[in-house]
Amino acid sequence: MRIVFLYTILFISCPNFVLSQKIFIYEMTSKANNKIISEFYYLDRNEYVSIFRSEIEKKSDSLIQNGKYGYQSDQNLPLQIYIVKDLKESIITKKIRTRFNDIYDISITENLNWNIIDETKKIGEFQAKKAVCEYGGRNWTGWYTEEIPIPDGPYVFCKLPGLILEIEDNKKDYSFKLVEIKSSILFIKGRKIGIPLSFEQFKDKMKIYYNDPYIDLKQRNMWPIYKDDGNGKNIAIDGREATVEMQKKLKDNNNPIEINHKIEY
Repeated sequence: MRIVFLYTILFISCPNFVLSQKIFIYEMTSKANNKIISEFYYLDRNEYVSIFRSEIEKKSDSLIQNGKYGYQSDQNLPLQIYIVKDLKESIITKKIRTRFNDIYDISITENLNWNIIDETKKIGEFQAKKAVCEYGGRNWTGWYTEEIPIPDGPYVFCKLPGLILEIEDNKKDYSFKLVEIKSSILFIKGRKIGIPLSFEQFKDKMKIYYNDPYIDLKQRNMWPIYKDDGNGKNIAIDGREATVEMQKKLKDNNNPIEINHKIEY
């Protein structure tokens, strides 16, 4: 477990403290197919943009920024969590990266109509206030602190009078908790501008992908693909077996945050 670095005194005593030089690390816990998954996500900010991405995706972006190849993203595309907030234009974008680094940009247009509740609690050294909202077909309860005066938080959640420290949906399928605050010198750029899609257009693409998860390889004349047979010999993988395996993965882990846009395979 990570140790939370609590900078309450620093924030209070230094009102001109440059918040953009901090990285906020959240632990995301999610449930799918009766399994609980825990992963760390980074909220990076400068004066123009806020990026929420996984630890591995941040490392991948760093490699790409330095002219190298990044890591492959999870090919269960609807479960990718990569959010960019344009702080100047107040635009929130969910970015999806395919096997061949095509980027799909889904604009988040659903409003977060926060209701601030007259309830407080201590989270670490911070005094936190309660707020609730609806998003993605789920009811969310969040806790934010005005002691870190930035209107941001994990995933798409933002526009409260302080940083969101914790937020969880009422089914407890997804929860985000701030676990660490780190200093930062270098801002790692995010994914490139992608192809704009609505959720419905993305659904259509995913249905094609579900029917043939390797269609992109076939279109590039990169099929079949090969594997080691255990004796040093490369053999073509069984296309039908690989397709069934990927389809099972997509169906068994079909619990996206936006359940109002869930894809019915």
